[in-house]
Amino acid sequence: MSHKRSPRHTMRTILLVGRSGNGTTSCVQSINRAAQHGNSILTDIQAVECSGVCDTGSDRVESVETVTNKVREELKRHEVQAVCFMLKYGVRFTKQEKDAVQEVRSMFGLNVFRDHGIIIMTYGDLFEADSGEEGRSFMDWCREQSGDIQSLFEELSYRVVLFNKRAQDASKLQQQLEDLQRCLSQITRPYSLSDFNQALRERAQNERIALFKPRPRRDSDQDMLVPIRNRNTVYAFVCRFKWLIICVFIITVLALFLLIYFLK
Repeated sequence: MSHKRSPRHTMRTILLVGRSGNGTTSCVQSINRAAQHGNSILTDIQAVECSGVCDTGSDRVESVETVTNKVREELKRHEVQAVCFMLKYGVRFTKQEKDAVQEVRSMFGLNVFRDHGIIIMTYGDLFEADSGEEGRSFMDWCREQSGDIQSLFEELSYRVVLFNKRAQDASKLQQQLEDLQRCLSQITRPYSLSDFNQALRERAQNERIALFKPRPRRDSDQDMLVPIRNRNTVYAFVCRFKWLIICVFIITVLALFLLIYFLK
């Protein structure tokens, strides 16, 4: 997690989080390059890549504790204006992306998207190719979506920005930065270290609840219990009628001896 600070400005920091392959690193470089080159829109902005937050399952290369310490150290230096979640245009909103969303909520708090979130959607050149001559705007496309991604857009109040790192037109590059600044201006309160600590407490409490929550019984569990119950039923029957069973056994043995004796 790297960062640079300017001595001339009070910098506003934005954290960029996302799964590998969604263009997080290149987006950080683009934003910081524009700020360093004196772009009038982003002179007080620095972008910081927060790696590891969205890694789940086999994608995880760092422990949750390591990632947590990284975020805490970053927030000790400065408050964060926005938490930007990286998505890739042209790719379905898969289970892996949904898990990444939940991981961000777990790390930063249940309402982080509503109160502090922005979605930066990369590979904007693919959107331009898809829209063709129709002239459909990116925001129109966002409002046409459905399902889980629509719910996420609505939670963010459509603070969604399209980034095309391959754009050569200066006006398009400027429009991207203006869209980002517009979304940042809609976030009224920065994300602080106290917000993060509260989120960690809630996460620990949820983990304790999950630890002691009874495990749902599966069909296989029920199957495992059937022979045990049958075995207990047989044992109880033997205990209750053991003397009767012994008497029957003795009578049967005597009858066999008598039968053998008379047959001789």
